[in-house]
Amino acid sequence: MRKTATLAFDVYTKASNPRAFWIFEVYRDEDAFQAHLKAPYGGPFNTELAPLIEEDASVLTFLEPVT
Repeated sequence: MRKTATLAFDVYTKASNPRAFWIFEVYRDEDAFQAHLKAPYGGPFNTELAPLIEEDASVLTFLEPVT
């Protein structure tokens, strides 16, 4: 059985600013994240997404779990 590479993909917005979106993604590991970046669906998705982004670009923030 193959493990799922994407463990979470959740989209959030604020009631006070419904045009601002935050996407929370969790991947199995770094290899899964890199595979996601190289996947064939990424190019067409980003092409469709680009005109909707009102800031200069999307911002990636990498988080570490608190232990």
